[in-house]
Parts: sequence; structure tokens; C-alpha cells
Amino acid sequence: MNVNEIIMNKRIERGVSRKELAEGLGVSESTIYRIETNPNLNPNNKLVKRIYDILRMNVTIIVDDAPIYDEHAHEIDFESYSPTSKSIIFKTIAKEEKMQKLKEK
Repeated sequence: MNVNEIIMNKRIERGVSRKELAEGLGVSESTIYRIETNPNLNPNNKLVKRIYDILRMNVTIIVDDAPIYDEHAHEIDFESYSPTSKSIIFKTIAKEEKMQKLKEK
């Protein structure tokens, strides 16, 4: 699975629309579409890293058998994000917590 597919699947899993993600990032919905459909996506792109944060993705990208990026969602600097971005982040946190409670039952 390519990075673009991972991002799209995680966005859908988190219940975040392309429009919401675009608003949270301050980009157009078509930009999100291009990211999600580009199999040659650069995983170290700044915008891609912000998507990882907003969707609370723990990501390690492997290139030539070496990790080139490992970001932990719990280390997000919330001050650097817009209110819309924060709203999406909190929405994904709530969904994660709900899923965790279901797993514990």
C-alpha cells in the first residue's frame, strides 16, 4: 500500500471528509484529492506531515529498508494549528477513545 492510499484509508476510517481535511489544512478539496490519488507522493512533504498529525497517524515510512520519518500523534503542537484543524484532531481523538472502549469490552 502506498502512502497516498494509507492517508485516504485513515481519513475514511477517522470519519473525516476531504472537505473537512482541506479546511483544516487551509487547502482546496482538490489538493486533498491529488494527495490521495498520487502513488508517487513524497512522504516527507510538509503538507503530508500535517495530514499525519491531523489524522493522528503514527507513521513510519520505509525507503530502502530504512525509516525516514517516524512521527507520534501524541506529540502534536496544537498551537500551530487552526481551530478547524484542532476540531478535526479532537474528533479523531474521540473516535479513537470510543474504539478503544469497544475493544476493552
